Parts: sequence; C-alpha cells; structure tokens
Amino acid sequence: MASEYTPGDVLAVKWDTRAIRVIQADASETFYDVEWDQHGWGLERARTAIFYRMRTDYLKETSRIVGSQPLSSKELEKLRPDLPMRLFQHRAADWSDSAEDLAVLEPDTRFRARQLEIIPFGTKGGALKAHRIVDDGGLTLRRLVEEARRVQQAACAEVSGVGIYRSGIVGNIPSYYLWGAVDRAGHVP
Repeated sequence: MASEYTPGDVLAVKWDTRAIRVIQADASETFYDVEWDQHGWGLERARTAIFYRMRTDYLKETSRIVGSQPLSSKELEKLRPDLPMRLFQHRAADWSDSAEDLAVLEPDTRFRARQLEIIPFGTKGGALKAHRIVDDGGLTLRRLVEEARRVQQAACAEVSGVGIYRSGIVGNIPSYYLWGAVDRAGHVP
C-alpha cells in the first residue's frame, strides 16, 4: 500500500494547532515539517535536523489535507525526498560481518546523490558523530554499506540485524542512521 501523501501537502492535524507539511511518505511512515508562528517552516533555516516522523496510518486518521505548498528547488535539493526512506534491512546479518558478506546481500544500485552523512550508534544505542561519504560519480549501495560497516564499530544489545534509515540532514546533506533490521520506530521489512 503506497502513501496518498506527496511532498508539499499541507495538513491540519487533530493533535496540534500548527500546520504540518509532508516532506516524504510511504505506507509505513511520513516525514514532515512544522509551521512556526513567526518563523515559517522549521526546516527552512535548519542546516542540521532530524525529520519529524509519524506512522502514516495514524496520520491519515488524525489529519486532513488543507492545501499544498510544493517544495522549492532549494528545499528539494536540501531535503531530498527522492532518496529512499529505509534500505538494506537484513535480519541475518550484523554490522561486524565482513564487507564481502554484506555486499552479497543485495545487488549494487546507484543513488542520485553525490554525498550522504551516515550516523553510527554507540554501545548504548545513542547516535555518534556523523560521517560524510562523497563520490562525485554518484554513490552506490555497496559503497554506502562498506562505509557504514567501517564507521559502525560498536555493538549494542538493542540492535539485531542491519538497516540504514533516513534521519534528516546534517550540514544540509541528507543523513541516514545505522541500526538493525527493524528501525527505531519498529518498522519491519
């Protein structure tokens, strides 16, 4: 089931007086921005931010579309709603597996991004410093997984399997956090 939301949809929600605007959505979850009274959309000036997110089915039950403010070309470039929301989810793998073992789990694909920030986790599950990956020819899944494996040094009891999940932006660059096969919100592959 695909989401009925498109980037730029403006929603009135039952649980807040402020409007929200969809950044990206699928059947599992929706990323959104919040309109602040005197500042406009919260992500307008932000250079580093974790996207607000909500289960799409809950959002559909508690909101209604009241308009559309399509993302500007600057917002599209910064927020990148065209990138995957989650990828490389595997239960029978671990970030400590060899690069070769991880590489064979999925075919290599190319992203329409020259750079991404990846955020590893620490021994207690907290986010660590982001690491930038740059490739002027366009990043591939294999390169992303190799870099993720390289920077993910800690083991955490809460993490089982591997997965890469959209976080938001770090320094105006799309960011992803590393975790297990089930993301922090409990979405399963």
